[in-house]
Amino acid sequence: MHTVTTGNFPAQKVKIASQKFNSKGEIMWGNGGKWIQDIGNVMIYTPPFFSGDGKDGAIVAWHDDRNSTNIQSAWVQRINSKGVLAFPKNGAEAATQDDLNKFNPVAGVLSETNEVVVTWRMTSAGQGESGLYSQKLIPKENGCGEMMV
Repeated sequence: MHTVTTGNFPAQKVKIASQKFNSKGEIMWGNGGKWIQDIGNVMIYTPPFFSGDGKDGAIVAWHDDRNSTNIQSAWVQRINSKGVLAFPKNGAEAATQDDLNKFNPVAGVLSETNEVVVTWRMTSAGQGESGLYSQKLIPKENGCGEMMV
């Protein structure tokens, strides 16, 4: 996983991409790899969270302001060893409450059920109040996941 930054400060666009290499160092997913988030607005000074998923794939979580509302939202994506995304293009949103920031998400996979759990810090718009929240999402075989409530 890596970020791709284009443009000049302060109008930079930050996106997230991934690439797989074989044991010889050859690229496996073609030039440019696979896009995790390709619309930009990933926070420039907050690196995305990523880790292995225990099945030769990876899980990545980040926050972005893709709607340019000055409110951050938490997103997650899982990619398998073949480069197939488990959630919709550009990730699954962990929470949809308006006017609340969702910062610094981390994610993991429940090994017995294959469900993804995302945890983040949610704050009021002015960041004066905050709390820790979690959400469970179920990846589907066809690449589209659903949120559990």
